[in-house]
Amino acid sequence: MIVWLPGRVEHTLAGDELSQRRVLFSNQDEQVRLLRDLVTEYRAHPAIRARARDIVFRQYGCKPKEQRLHALAIASWVQRHITYVNEMPETFQTPTTTVSTGYGDCDDFTALIAALCE
Repeated sequence: MIVWLPGRVEHTLAGDELSQRRVLFSNQDEQVRLLRDLVTEYRAHPAIRARARDIVFRQYGCKPKEQRLHALAIASWVQRHITYVNEMPETFQTPTTTVSTGYGDCDDFTALIAALCE
């Protein structure tokens, strides 16, 4: 059973929403389900779609329909622009929050890369 704890929602000067979700899980399958839900929710977000197009086409010059190269470009961009931090207690950031703050842990990287790839 997933137990939602109070999270934090802030807004940047540009109006971007920064949010974190604190959750208690009874098993690892629930954690995977939450990450999948985050990706599903944010893959169509205008900021994520625009960032993916910018990374793939403008910054890395990939051609359309070269999905393997798109994924490599996205992974490279995330490695270079998002700083890894070890979070305690565990929190789950939205992909837009990870881009806006420039940091996250492994689950934040996973959700961001997957949302950008999709």
